[in-house]
Amino acid sequence: MSTLDVRPSSPETFLRTFRTLSNIEHASAAWANQDLYIPSKPQLITSWALTHLLKHGSAIRDERIWSLLDSILSSNPSFPPPWLPALLYKIPTVPILTSLLRSFDPPTEGLDSNGPFIPYKRVMDVILPIAFPKTRFDTILDCLWASLETISGSNDMKNIESLALYPLKGFRNTFSAHSNKAKVYSEFVEAHMDTWLLSISKAKDRPALKQALWEVGDDILLSIEAIKILSQSLDDGHGYFAQLQSICSINPQLLNLTVTLFQKQINAVRLHRSTLEAVKLQISPARLFTFYSKTFMAIDDGLALLAQLKILQSLGMPPEIDVHNTDWSLALRSNLEWCILAITSSAPNVSDTAINILAVLGRLEYTLLLPHVVTILRAVATIPSGNISCSSLLEIVIAYHSKTRTLDQFCDNLIDVAKSPLYHGGTPFPPIQIIPSLLNGCVFGVNTLELLSEGISQFLTPGQITPVLRKLVSALEQSSLNILQNGANYQDIDQLALSSACFFRIATSVVPYLPISRLQFPVQDTKSSAEIIGSQIIRSNLQQCFRSPAESTWSSQNLAISILQFTSSLQESDKWINIDNYLDEGILIGAETTLITASSLSIELEIELVNLLLSHALPEVKIRVFQHILDRFADLPDREWNGKLSGMSFSGLKCAYWCLISGRKISLFASLGTPKQLRQFSMEVIATFKDTPVIKSSEFVTASAIIYQLFKNATFWELKTLQGILVEELLSRINNCELQGYENFESNAVSNATTLEELGRYYKILMMVPHENFQSGIISNLAQKAIISDYAASRLSSTSPLIAELRIVFRTFVSRHLTDGSSSFRNFISSTSALGFLCTSTVIDDPQGLFGKATLAIVEVAATVFLQKEIAPLVTLNDVFRLPVTILDIVESSNLQLECWASCLFAVPRVTKGKHISEIESVVDDLLGILLEALQSHSIERVLLPAVLQLLRAVIGVQMTILPDVDGTKIKRLSTLLLTIGKDNRGGQEDLPLYLEIFLIQVDIWRFRSNRIMDSSVLVALYVVAISEIRFDDRLDEQFGIAIRSMDAQEYENTLKLVMDATHSESQSKVPPLLHAFSVLLRYAPEGTFLVTKIYSSQIFDILLTETSVWNGETICIKRAILRHILSISQDKPALLQHKDVGNILTLLVQMVQPSSDHPFDQTQADIFHETVKATGALIRNRKDFVFRALPHLAYLLRLLMSAFGATRANLGLKQRRAILGTLPPWVSLSEPLGAQEAAALARLLTNMITKTPSRSRSHTSSKFDTQSFLKPFGKHASSVLASYIELATRQTCFISRQVRFELAPGIHALCAMSGERGRDALMASLTPEGRAVLKSLWEAYEKQRYTGQG
Repeated sequence: MSTLDVRPSSPETFLRTFRTLSNIEHASAAWANQDLYIPSKPQLITSWALTHLLKHGSAIRDERIWSLLDSILSSNPSFPPPWLPALLYKIPTVPILTSLLRSFDPPTEGLDSNGPFIPYKRVMDVILPIAFPKTRFDTILDCLWASLETISGSNDMKNIESLALYPLKGFRNTFSAHSNKAKVYSEFVEAHMDTWLLSISKAKDRPALKQALWEVGDDILLSIEAIKILSQSLDDGHGYFAQLQSICSINPQLLNLTVTLFQKQINAVRLHRSTLEAVKLQISPARLFTFYSKTFMAIDDGLALLAQLKILQSLGMPPEIDVHNTDWSLALRSNLEWCILAITSSAPNVSDTAINILAVLGRLEYTLLLPHVVTILRAVATIPSGNISCSSLLEIVIAYHSKTRTLDQFCDNLIDVAKSPLYHGGTPFPPIQIIPSLLNGCVFGVNTLELLSEGISQFLTPGQITPVLRKLVSALEQSSLNILQNGANYQDIDQLALSSACFFRIATSVVPYLPISRLQFPVQDTKSSAEIIGSQIIRSNLQQCFRSPAESTWSSQNLAISILQFTSSLQESDKWINIDNYLDEGILIGAETTLITASSLSIELEIELVNLLLSHALPEVKIRVFQHILDRFADLPDREWNGKLSGMSFSGLKCAYWCLISGRKISLFASLGTPKQLRQFSMEVIATFKDTPVIKSSEFVTASAIIYQLFKNATFWELKTLQGILVEELLSRINNCELQGYENFESNAVSNATTLEELGRYYKILMMVPHENFQSGIISNLAQKAIISDYAASRLSSTSPLIAELRIVFRTFVSRHLTDGSSSFRNFISSTSALGFLCTSTVIDDPQGLFGKATLAIVEVAATVFLQKEIAPLVTLNDVFRLPVTILDIVESSNLQLECWASCLFAVPRVTKGKHISEIESVVDDLLGILLEALQSHSIERVLLPAVLQLLRAVIGVQMTILPDVDGTKIKRLSTLLLTIGKDNRGGQEDLPLYLEIFLIQVDIWRFRSNRIMDSSVLVALYVVAISEIRFDDRLDEQFGIAIRSMDAQEYENTLKLVMDATHSESQSKVPPLLHAFSVLLRYAPEGTFLVTKIYSSQIFDILLTETSVWNGETICIKRAILRHILSISQDKPALLQHKDVGNILTLLVQMVQPSSDHPFDQTQADIFHETVKATGALIRNRKDFVFRALPHLAYLLRLLMSAFGATRANLGLKQRRAILGTLPPWVSLSEPLGAQEAAALARLLTNMITKTPSRSRSHTSSKFDTQSFLKPFGKHASSVLASYIELATRQTCFISRQVRFELAPGIHALCAMSGERGRDALMASLTPEGRAVLKSLWEAYEKQRYTGQG
């Protein structure tokens, strides 16, 4: 027999033909044949299968052979067969993985959970961990290249990940001991770096695979051998950067990964700096940055600029970048030229990136930008002023010139920009089109020029004032002359107008803010410039502009706009130019004539003319201008406006007029306007005000929003004449809105939606009118009309947003004026029909709850007035309040209806003052029975439970305060029912109202009689359960505190003992709420229980100190609870603390920050640190008399707090990371070290220690402690805390970030002050040389900031 049969006849036959076996079916049959006994049968078949896979490449894709291996090897993956390692030592299996990776084809193989990929994975999971350590490095390297090719070419990262991770991890384990790393680096860069980068890009959603790929790249590219080769390749122009440029040119998306690669290489160069310097290799961060920049510049894609920006941002500021270094300087200058080319000839998104780079360069070294400022300003001039990148760049420019007192140079730059033709995106536009974007752009826009104005007023030197003024005046005079007198000789007159507009915009932001008052004596040049401005630039030019309104051109109108804006700005200056002397009657007459007669008047000029006339014209002219504005209101559409005059359309003119008249001109209008004009204005206000505006964007405004701001201005309501006419017009319109058939709340009345909408708008305005402007009778009529309108609106669709808004307005108005209404109005709202309508309010869409709040306020007053009437028929209480009479009434009611009923019943005990009224006994008993039945039947929806319980609490309140006899058994059953409800409705913080109502009812029951129906232990238990479910809440604490303060001394002591014993004996999960309950008990202690409270307060610290050593589970929750308790006692009840308590507290705080080897949290729980610091600070501040006796405890605590700030360095091993973790508290994570906020908190604590503060306690110790600090007492211990900081700063595996060092500095200086020179010298002797250097620098910084003056 030459081949084996499907079922071999004997073991001898199988063994004889095993070596020539090539049929997988025969091998599978032999494995499946249980009767065929062969020694080492699994080992023989596995050896054949692996050899077959190794020799026959086509077998890699045969599912049957993988299933056979899976059945042999995967019976127990955790414990592979003992014969497998020896077998894998003989048969190389990593090449099988290589072949499998290269033949990986998910679409043809099918990668379902039941597909062939699963056997592949299970077999590889067993053999590869054993095979890799026994495999040659070249074989592993070939497998690595195969995995990179497979990952980069596949889109199925989920299934490829498990196979690809093996060669990635196997390579790392063997590469560290490989002798020829340089060869691997060269091969990787030349042939495989592209697939590696592409693999990382594709593995972005697979964190484990992405991390493994980066680690492989780190091992290859960041080794010392790789850095040496990289250094040599910098000079020949080949190698790494040539490959990187080629890769990113083909696939620019990979540029984002080069940023991370650059950061890693920078860190590697710094790490190996001493080795590189020893072999005299010229590689540095500057050279790396230079070659990366050259690589990016050679790639014609916008992403290259973005990558360059990220690299610059990752470097940070000096000293990381030394701008005075030749390499850095050349690299930065090449970046500058690249960016200038980009902003002058690129798309907007590319320009934004280039501008951001320029901003970074400006922060690094502004002198790099200085020769190119004009070019940059011209390129960005038409970018909108809201552009964040451009605004940031210009802020840097102005800040530099302000600090260096060279704002005169910046003004020269602006003038040069204005002189030259302006381009947008490199293409010239007509001036008429470009001027809006120019004057609203980044350079000549309001935001930039406001910064310039501020800088001019503060930082311009006296010697610079005259030259700046002279240049601006010359530019203004010449440009105006060219337009008005020589315009016919110029072919491009509109271009002159464009430059002139820029000159005037500069002058508007500079001339009024010139610090003329700093000049010691008047300068002739300043006087002459002022005369030229007044007589030539303003008076003469305006006369020519207004001479022939019908013949005015765009350029002349644009010049007039610029001059008028310049004139307005001069009026707000320090009056060194008196504008009124130059605005004669002829100019004002010409302005009025132009405003009225010009047919092609631009919108901007119309606004400026109106502003000029309202500011300088005679009263009769101002009245005509006001009439012009009112007439324009009727013709203009109501549209939103962006607030910019330049480029404003006709639709924004109405908003512009409203902005003008609602500012400073409103007082002028109120004093000069005729009664007819004031009434017309009021009518326009009412017609324009549509709604309380919701501002969608800060860039746009509507007329309604302007009027709303006018109503919010108190000055407007002080204009009595205008305010009186407005209110009179509103009242007249409200009275004219008839609502027939609603006065008696008739159900068959028909509502008019249009009338109600008008009424709603009127009431919105009335709600902004101050209370004192109404008479009592008017308020009552308005409020009554609002209630009637609300009823009318309720007859319409309850789901309409408009109707809901109207009803909110009506009820809010009534609720605000409840105390102002007359008795007739109170009688109206307390009538049977009105009160019944209010108590049965329908549900509307009201996310903010305004409707419900207003309704409850009205119902409370109405019910109180109703019950106070002497003739009030209390027997009809059920009918008036429309109380529920069946369970169905409760189930179908809304939350608001239930709360209204509760509000009515809450008023009964308040009004009747404890009197027994037998008429309401049956009403309350019936309602109580209905409520109990509804709760027991579980027919109430969860959302209604809080309101139902509130109604139940109101019913119980009526029974307990009015009725003499209450069935105690019934009340106990109710208490049990409430506990069941609370247990069945555990949902977290959203159930706070439910638990709060349950607890309030239990408190009422508990406080009912002197012989308590319910024991206080039940009350405490309910409180603990409530805060366990919904966490801690001030409202629960407050109600629990009210109950505590009503306890007698014995009952209070028993409750304290109960909670303390429970803390000692209950499970760990109950400790936090029990400890919180104990804190509340101490905080709300009844009078006369100080000694008892003090004793138990001390005992709880003994228990906590004992139990914290055995509490293992949920320790973080317990730590938080202990810290809250310590903080509560230290802040609110420091007089309870005894001497031993302070020692116990400090010991507990030490346990909070004690280092641990167990770190279960991925994120740092910084709140533990903050609470510890707060508790320590409160203890120091309030009981320093006891803390002085526990200074060693305090010093040890501060040392632990200081040691928690260590951050790990990059590229640390596992053992080093574990060593660092052993020095940190368990709630600190290495991935998220403590930051600047925590450092600032500790610094505040240390600085407070050297500040004298009184001790707020009942201690009878010596008065010398009352205002003493820790400056001298802590001196012997401060050096140990300082040593902890120095040890952390000099630790090789850790570092303290710059932000942390900056925030800790005040605290370190406080430690230096407490240590003194003697402590410094003693500490210096015990430190290492590195530590002494750190201490020396710390002390020098302390000496620089120390106050050495007198007094």
